[in-house]
Amino acid sequence: MCTLIKSIYRVILGLRDFVVHTIFPLLTFVFVITLFWLLYEKYSQSSILTTFLSNLIWDGTESSLSDISSDFIAFTSGSVSLILTVYAFCQYRKAQADIRKASPIQTIKINDDGVDDLKVMLPYYKKAEKVTVFAGDFSWITQNDEMLEAILALVNKQAINFVSYKSEEIVSEAINNTSIFQKVKPFMTFSNPQHLKCSLVEHSSEQAFLYKVANAFGEVDKNPYVCILFPKDNAKQLCYTLNNLCIQANGRS
Repeated sequence: MCTLIKSIYRVILGLRDFVVHTIFPLLTFVFVITLFWLLYEKYSQSSILTTFLSNLIWDGTESSLSDISSDFIAFTSGSVSLILTVYAFCQYRKAQADIRKASPIQTIKINDDGVDDLKVMLPYYKKAEKVTVFAGDFSWITQNDEMLEAILALVNKQAINFVSYKSEEIVSEAINNTSIFQKVKPFMTFSNPQHLKCSLVEHSSEQAFLYKVANAFGEVDKNPYVCILFPKDNAKQLCYTLNNLCIQANGRS
């Protein structure tokens, strides 16, 4: 079912690209030529195109050729403006999508803090081969069953390290589950001097650096955002540096 939906989506995208990059330019070219021809006829003695279009669309009309020509000019001008507006909008959206794909940082708005951010993190934790996560009291571990399951799976594989800038007592109280705390404790470092809140996720030799900011666009937007840094192009060196800093802050290999 998912494959079928993806196939239909690709067909729709292909049809959209064909319309935008082929049909729209052709229509614009035809309408522009028609517009200039009609303007030429309006101020000359010729009326070949006007007569042809009049007979084609309004067969038997009693309106004067001058009025018909004005109507055609208005219609053609409006059509060109509409096509160019839609074309410009489509190109603008495409450019935005291309920028998002090319950007090494993806920003995701958080409407429900403590819920939406875990939903963003969850897919990365599920497919991760190794995770280093920096936080405070780690109370969020037990707030989402799917996240807890993903974390315990990483614990069983010994593929996760927790680094807290708070004490063991505070973390234990925040998790509020002795059994779970005992499972994750061997992989925890407490009272770290670095007050970080982020995750370094490694998967198939690739890395993603997840962190949360109070707001991504200044005072205009008060919502927090989860930012995800991918090792794309020039950001590869940055991810490599962040990885080394995480290892140093963690004190584990």
